[in-house]
Amino acid sequence: ILWHEYAQYLVSIDESNEAIDVYKKAIHIFPKNLMLNFTYAELLESRKRSSEARELYQQLIEQSRENPSDFTLAAILYLQFLQRTEGPISMRKEFMKLMQAESCTYHLYFAMAKIENNVNVNRDAAIKIITLAAQKYGDDNSFQEKVIKRLIDMNAEEEVLTILENNQTKLSKESKLEIYKTFWKHLFYRNGDAQLLNQIKQEIETMEPTEIDKMDLMEFYLP
Repeated sequence: ILWHEYAQYLVSIDESNEAIDVYKKAIHIFPKNLMLNFTYAELLESRKRSSEARELYQQLIEQSRENPSDFTLAAILYLQFLQRTEGPISMRKEFMKLMQAESCTYHLYFAMAKIENNVNVNRDAAIKIITLAAQKYGDDNSFQEKVIKRLIDMNAEEEVLTILENNQTKLSKESKLEIYKTFWKHLFYRNGDAQLLNQIKQEIETMEPTEIDKMDLMEFYLP
């Protein structure tokens, strides 16, 4: 879009104030254009005008409430902005509000968990957020797979087992098999609990006996 290209040109020649004016005019004409809004907010933040950026994110969130995809994306970028500019306490307060919106999708929970785990190094909070997402959006097979894989990445074995046990009848055989295989490999490479490894292996054997030969070979070559 020409407005964006012109504004970026102005930024490149250190005319940031003029670029801000261009974005302001562009957003007045195209208020729902996400790229213009997000780039404008980033420019304001980079010029230490965080209060204006905050207001812009809030405005975009409000006008996107009828569109779950746009709402969630705006909310995620807003939370990341708050983490950078105001810290985790402010970000968490806003997340507690945003998660209650009807337009909120599970992606917001995943993004929040990632911030807590990777930025704030708060694994417990990240696991709780993922678990909340599982409770709220738990009827979809593909979603349950994503939840479990996120928890596996965070080494949350107990939570993985709980979700697997609670969703035995909801997950398809194919989904369960893939999840159990992923879980077994995770435990195997981490030298996880031998009893749990054997338990998972037995579950896999029940669903697909041919997989056992591959697993036995892995155990032989990679003790």
